[in-house]
Amino acid sequence: DIKRVLNLPVLGFIADMGKEKETWAYAANHPRTPVSEAFRSLYVRLQLAAKTPPKLILLASPEAAEGKTTVAGNLALVIAQAGEKVALVEADLHRTENNLFMDAPNTPGLSEVISGKKDVFDVLTTWKDERIVLLPAGNAMEGVPGNINPHIMTSLFESLETTVDKIIIDGPPFFMADAITLAPLVEAVIIVIRSGHTREDVARAMLEQLQMVEAPVLGVVFNRIPHKAAVSFGGYHVYSPRYAHEEKSKKAANKNEEEVIEAIRWVGNASEKTEK
Repeated sequence: DIKRVLNLPVLGFIADMGKEKETWAYAANHPRTPVSEAFRSLYVRLQLAAKTPPKLILLASPEAAEGKTTVAGNLALVIAQAGEKVALVEADLHRTENNLFMDAPNTPGLSEVISGKKDVFDVLTTWKDERIVLLPAGNAMEGVPGNINPHIMTSLFESLETTVDKIIIDGPPFFMADAITLAPLVEAVIIVIRSGHTREDVARAMLEQLQMVEAPVLGVVFNRIPHKAAVSFGGYHVYSPRYAHEEKSKKAANKNEEEVIEAIRWVGNASEKTEK
């Protein structure tokens, strides 16, 4: 229904990751899984969806808890795995739990850059993979929404573009004014929709706002699709059943091996009894 309402290309389908702690780093922790492959497919479709592959990409969502941070983080990871250098920017300055990518609540970041207390290159942090640099949100900004200055952000993006190949922005949900400020500044906007969660009226209102500011919307990502629906979702073939989750495959292989060994032992014992 959301696809019909928005009338936008579907760029990706991401299955629910269950109880995984660092969902944003899933592609790094589980690179050989269907979910990680889905993020790589998203990256390929993103490159092909525009006339020129976008360098400055905003992940947006109609509401909170759509999984936008998860998609942003894993998209950055698969880009780095492909050999490009990427900056991951946490731009939701009003979230109570900031600096999610670093797990360091008091780390200075974008808030301090905007307020003029820090230079952007003073607050960048290299992740485990040297091809990824993180720009955390910093300390949550007080006051009403609308703290992001478009001129400051444009200058910041221009500075980052001199050192990286791609910039992935984890933006605020679209009921925050900052999201509307960021959307026309980038080269591509990806809308993240949570399966079975996003309301049609809210998604439609978000698209209208994006169109009003002439934001370059490329398409939609369906996120947190239940595993039972992951093989076929919305008329699309999402994951081939011949692929198995890496850990489950290993456990199944080990179990089969144990069963075979036990069977061999049983046959051997039976043969010895027969001979006696």
